[in-house]
Amino acid sequence: MGAGPDFIVTGPAMAGSRLLSSWLAAHPRISLPVETGPCALAPPSAEAPAAGFRMLGENSRELLQTPEAASAIAAVRPDCRIVLVLREPVARAFAHFRHQFHMGLETTHDFAAALAQEELRRAKGWSPLHLYRAGSTYLDGVRRFRLNFGPDRLLVILHEEIETSPAATFEKLCFFLGLWPDEVAANDAWPPSAAGSAGVAVGAVCKGAPEPACAPVAQPLHQRAWARFARTVLPAREPDLCPGVAAALARSFAPQVDAIEAELGLSLDPWRTAQPAVGGAASAAGV
Repeated sequence: MGAGPDFIVTGPAMAGSRLLSSWLAAHPRISLPVETGPCALAPPSAEAPAAGFRMLGENSRELLQTPEAASAIAAVRPDCRIVLVLREPVARAFAHFRHQFHMGLETTHDFAAALAQEELRRAKGWSPLHLYRAGSTYLDGVRRFRLNFGPDRLLVILHEEIETSPAATFEKLCFFLGLWPDEVAANDAWPPSAAGSAGVAVGAVCKGAPEPACAPVAQPLHQRAWARFARTVLPAREPDLCPGVAAALARSFAPQVDAIEAELGLSLDPWRTAQPAVGGAASAAGV
């Protein structure tokens, strides 16, 4: 067994990787921090892992958008197992925008305007966390991880599975890692439930929540002033997802959905029939 984690849970923001990590962290044979790590290849913590642990895991978001991530991980741990969490692209993009707005990290409550500004934001050096269309572009990242780890060491979990069948999803995760799911002791927070994850998002977007460290790069003063205002005055105002915007986004993502389906041999029909929430009712389970 080489250096680095035995498995990595990753996926775009608001897809559900943090929730899956919290489930796995409850398993007695897994040592896994619940909080999202900054990088899959970060130096190991000086803190000793839990006594009797069998596998060391890591939760690192945004690896899909980092071109060198898959090959760098494979160079250190070619036997590493990758759990990749994906969500229907339109729903993910809007949920992410809504989350950023409520955190006071968005300068507009208009999702369409944020999408229109995306290239300008990129040119100005804004954080990738403010590039909502790009954050839902999965194909290149999926191909890189499949190329470097092969189908046997890559498990793709859909956000929709987490919501509709959380217990079965947890079983699938455990079997992929070579563990028994029934080793987890029953308690008030167990077995896993997607509904329970809503509290994570509700707590994160409550009025007065602190600004996270993922603020835009080189954010101008007027944007920081807006963030403070939005964080203290506007949390109750809900951004809307216009059906026309949702339909246009879905059409733009359709070729990617077809290509991912062909690449993975996995049916993505639920994505094609999905009706993204309108009026700010996006699911909170994908944090």
